[in-house]
Amino acid sequence: MKKLFIVLLLILAVKTQAQEDVSSYFDQEEFWKPNTVLNDELTIYSKKIVPKSFYNIFNLNDNTVNVIPYFSFPVYENFTGFVLDVTQSDGDQEMTDLYLIILDKNLKFISKTILKPRKLNDFEESGFAIDDAYDIYDVEKVENHFQFYDVKDDCAAQRWTSDVYDVPHKKAYIQKDGKIKMYDSYLALQTVRKYLDYINEKKFKKAYALTKNPNWGTEEHFCSTKGFGGISYVEIYELKYDSGDEKTKKIFCRASYFDPVNGDSYLLQKFILNRIIGKWIITGMKILDFGRRRNYTEREGNIKDLEMRFDDITKKGFRFKIEALSYDKCKQINDSDEERNPYLLIQGDAKYSSPVKAEFKAGKCSLQFNFSDKKGTKLSFKAVNCKDKYKNIDMILNKTFEIRK
Repeated sequence: MKKLFIVLLLILAVKTQAQEDVSSYFDQEEFWKPNTVLNDELTIYSKKIVPKSFYNIFNLNDNTVNVIPYFSFPVYENFTGFVLDVTQSDGDQEMTDLYLIILDKNLKFISKTILKPRKLNDFEESGFAIDDAYDIYDVEKVENHFQFYDVKDDCAAQRWTSDVYDVPHKKAYIQKDGKIKMYDSYLALQTVRKYLDYINEKKFKKAYALTKNPNWGTEEHFCSTKGFGGISYVEIYELKYDSGDEKTKKIFCRASYFDPVNGDSYLLQKFILNRIIGKWIITGMKILDFGRRRNYTEREGNIKDLEMRFDDITKKGFRFKIEALSYDKCKQINDSDEERNPYLLIQGDAKYSSPVKAEFKAGKCSLQFNFSDKKGTKLSFKAVNCKDKYKNIDMILNKTFEIRK
């Protein structure tokens, strides 16, 4: 009789826990439009007040730092979606994942996925969106770096730009049975993204493992400077799904590759992927547009902000842009408390006079480019009759610039 009483108590306890109202911990929402980015300014709740049922779903233990309930929303007629952060500690490191979980009316767990926004660089944010068709999106919110403005008497102030555009990638969808299914187009996109990340991190063997392209040769060749091993940095401007079918997917990519060994380049590419044993693998790559590019930095670091970029490099010449601020303050502007600095902008087309010399002419002004070798490893300038047209041209004279590595 005593054993039966204990069993009844245990059943009652389980039933009470299963019926715990978890919705009260979440703000109620309908849907997010694909162009809406998740707000980061949200209240952090202690793990002590988050329902124990969520700990059971994630197998959380004492290493959990906190759980942040965000939103809940109805899914079809029988399910509810919950969005929450889970932060766990692994020694000295803390790992945070943003989750979407689906529960039925009885709070029984159905499915979950990580909505882990990817931060592309220091000037980009990301979030997620869910539309009324239960499609789930990654949304990248991209901001440019900085711009110079209000140029007076060749002096300018700088500010961070607020130009923003949202890039939604359709990631997954919630099926009528409450289970979450990933789109093949997104999985293929993520393969290319991971490939570029590995190249950027100089993990060339891991990048090669995501490919089966006979044109790229063996792993040894791929990882060498004759292949991709000379690349020191990849700057991605655009990455999106292009087209495909059940067996093949095509991903469009616009990026710059910085390679101090073989030279920098700007590429429009189309990656071709095939499904092999259930995984999307890069099997080919087509170059849609190619341009040689060089980016230079100042060796001594005396220029405050510098963009020195050469594009469309051919045997005859190149297009260039030089934009910079110095550390000096402008004395001639006293009508503003905002700090202003000597400003320089020169851009145009330069022509080679020899493999290591080039010239740009603007009226009487002649700006001469002197390279240390045919690869343009180092660069210095000489200016003739340019002070009237470019007042602050001294900023780039008597200095050595090197290809960005």
